[in-house]
Amino acid sequence: MVSQGRKAKAPGAAVSASVQAQAQRLLDVVSHALKVQRLLLVLQAGGVHARLPAGEDTQALLQAVTPWIEEVRRTGKPRLRHGPSGAARAHQRSCAVVPLAGQSGLLGVLYADIEGGLGRLERADLARLAEFAALAAPGLVDLRPLRDLESDLAAALEDQQTSAALLDVVSKSVSDAQPVFDAIHASMQRLLPGSELAIASVGDDGRLHWRAGSGKRSDALRSLFPRAAPGRDLVTGVPSYWPDVLHGKGVPEAVRAGARIVGGNAAMLSSAIVSQGRVLGTISALRMDMRPFTVREIGLIKTFADQAAIAIQNAQQFRETQHALERQRASGQVLD
Repeated sequence: MVSQGRKAKAPGAAVSASVQAQAQRLLDVVSHALKVQRLLLVLQAGGVHARLPAGEDTQALLQAVTPWIEEVRRTGKPRLRHGPSGAARAHQRSCAVVPLAGQSGLLGVLYADIEGGLGRLERADLARLAEFAALAAPGLVDLRPLRDLESDLAAALEDQQTSAALLDVVSKSVSDAQPVFDAIHASMQRLLPGSELAIASVGDDGRLHWRAGSGKRSDALRSLFPRAAPGRDLVTGVPSYWPDVLHGKGVPEAVRAGARIVGGNAAMLSSAIVSQGRVLGTISALRMDMRPFTVREIGLIKTFADQAAIAIQNAQQFRETQHALERQRASGQVLD
């Protein structure tokens, strides 16, 4: 049983109501997202906010992990530990510590842990903890309205839940990538509303073929396929974002031509689906009203492309295995 968050205030520290509310909201979100047992938020300005199992003492935990907290304060770098060293995984405690940084410097430190019998924190969890800390940091110095920060934290949690759901689809669609394309498309419709959407992958002919998409101009968008696959210059690991397709700098002519066919100028976000240096497809979103894409949306489309790459690889490996088995069976029949 986990007790509700509680705060131990340093002598003379004055912590505003909005900072307290934001601190508790941060602990709520992290506890739900990472399923950790213990959380400590130690603020430079004073105050320790905690989320612990019932009966445990905040000060006792703080004293035990102070060396790790001080290390992160000193280096400014997240740290992940599993201990005691040499013990079996089930008998180790995973401990993650990340800094909370603001424009003026370090604002505090966020600590999380879980016993090995209940789970284990990995590098991906450390990255998620750091993401939540970065989103919450401005609210801990009253720089932004609490409602805005809650919205950001909720959005980050929604993105992670979306990613987990898609990975579940990937794991269940080993022989065919189409269910993954459909699931990605459904997520894009929800998370990038008002956009023209297109998902394509390379077919046996080496050209891009339409796999999923939607929008008011989806018929015109679909008419662009099949088309030549993009070159290796897109194998950068970074989505391409063109805020002004027709007039902006550095926009490939093929992209400009496609926008004209679809119906005019647009803001466009596109990510190559890449595996082992090969372009396997593309995921694109266009906004004909020229609304800009956000940093969050750029990150989302990169995540979708990475998941599509796994699905395409799985399907290719499945087909190769099936062909190999068929050849073996054919060879056996000849020998018989």
